[in-house]
Amino acid sequence: MSIIVDGTNGITFPSGISQPSASASLAGLVSFSYYQGSSQSFSSGSAIKITNFTVKDWDTHNYFDTTNNRFLPLIGGYYLISGGVNYTAGTGSNNYLALYKNGSAYKRIIQVNSSVYSLNGTVIVQLNGSTDYVELFQLQLSSTSSSSGDISTYFQGHLLRGL
Repeated sequence: MSIIVDGTNGITFPSGISQPSASASLAGLVSFSYYQGSSQSFSSGSAIKITNFTVKDWDTHNYFDTTNNRFLPLIGGYYLISGGVNYTAGTGSNNYLALYKNGSAYKRIIQVNSSVYSLNGTVIVQLNGSTDYVELFQLQLSSTSSSSGDISTYFQGHLLRGL
């Protein structure tokens, strides 16, 4: 199948192919964005869940659990998950930001082996729409610090496509 673009009329679909309606393509859209409402202290040596995601930018289906600081969608699919943590002071060496799925490490989103003031990144994860959930964790091996507790420490997600 090919799509013909003629430069004047936008996209012209070949005969026999109907253009999807805008409402059909947006139906069931799942998306959320939260950031920290207060700072959080981190100790060194172990992965610590990032919490205090209490300020909502948006949450189209209210699937984000602010009590447990996790995203538990009821629509199965592939999700683009982004997160970041901003520190009030530079960290020691060997730091990472990770996505946990169902309580276990799933992907290290970013790892930096030097002092940093922030970590952020994005990963794609498949969630089943019933029991799967995701959380953000951070680790600093050689220092302690605090998050800034503002828009710079965030957790976002968006449904890319259903299962």
